[in-house]
Amino acid sequence: MKSIKYSYCVVIFLLLGACTSKVVEPVPEQYKQPYRYLGQPISEVEKHLGVTAAPSEKILIDMKDYHFMWESASGIISYVEVTFKTANTCDMKKPVPAESLLGRLDSKGYRLESVTTRDGLSTFYDHVNKLKIGVACREEGFYEVYFSQKYYKR
Repeated sequence: MKSIKYSYCVVIFLLLGACTSKVVEPVPEQYKQPYRYLGQPISEVEKHLGVTAAPSEKILIDMKDYHFMWESASGIISYVEVTFKTANTCDMKKPVPAESLLGRLDSKGYRLESVTTRDGLSTFYDHVNKLKIGVACREEGFYEVYFSQKYYKR
């Protein structure tokens, strides 16, 4: 009798866990590898993504699970930032799951050189695409990934 009660408890626990766990939508294909737009005119990126840039020369796309921002300088995309809004909330005192987050964006982790690894932040160089990539835990508790060619050194 005890094992039956225990089994019911396990089943109820598993069902509750399934009902409360967060389901994160996959990143849509057109937003994977968001760094591929770096160096392109903002007008071309607007056409490709089917959106209009804000007056501040930023392309902002807000989705349930993600927030994308492409920033331009003099009309050329120079910085990309992706916020994972529903990924497990982060703790700035723990390492970031950089490989997992970059994998969602279809970034090739095997070709990255680690530059900084500390609690709440990891940075990398992608020598193939001449990028500096950062994966950080924001104070708001969300993970953020950014891509820039400006601070790439080599």
